[in-house]
Amino acid sequence: MKKLVLVLAAMAIAVCANAQIYLGGSLHFQASDNISTNFTIKPEVGYSFNDSMAVGASLGLGFYSHNTLLTFSPYFRWSFVHFGPASLFLDGGFDMGGIIDERFRFAIGVRPGIAFHITDHLSAVGHLGFLGYTNDVGNIFTSENILTAVAIGMPRDGFRLDLSGNTLSVGLYYNF
Repeated sequence: MKKLVLVLAAMAIAVCANAQIYLGGSLHFQASDNISTNFTIKPEVGYSFNDSMAVGASLGLGFYSHNTLLTFSPYFRWSFVHFGPASLFLDGGFDMGGIIDERFRFAIGVRPGIAFHITDHLSAVGHLGFLGYTNDVGNIFTSENILTAVAIGMPRDGFRLDLSGNTLSVGLYYNF
């Protein structure tokens, strides 16, 4: 039993020795034809296993017209191209959240991004696009607000590819 505990402890130390924790977050801002202004802030924490793989999660707080949106978004990041201080990556994960007291949203898919390592400890990160499935539970799409919901880019149910500016977000990470 002691040998098993020692082997597991040694394996955990070896994995942690090469890992790196990062903290940061991203911002998203959008204005739509004088109908609404949307702002989202997403603090984030992650754990890099190596140069190519990481896991993380973000908590989002968004303000859409007169609604407040809360989200939780865990992900697995695969960095597949490294060139100098930059790298291209895919974040595969899901989003859960909703507008308080009105609806719940679930999405699962892939978001492409780019990271630029400014220093050993500071990185700028950007995302643009989404490929996956979204499902909105609840119905705020009444006749009064259907035009507003479409204008602010709220997703509809089903599989989708979205490369619009509605998916653009930028952020900074501090790597420990």
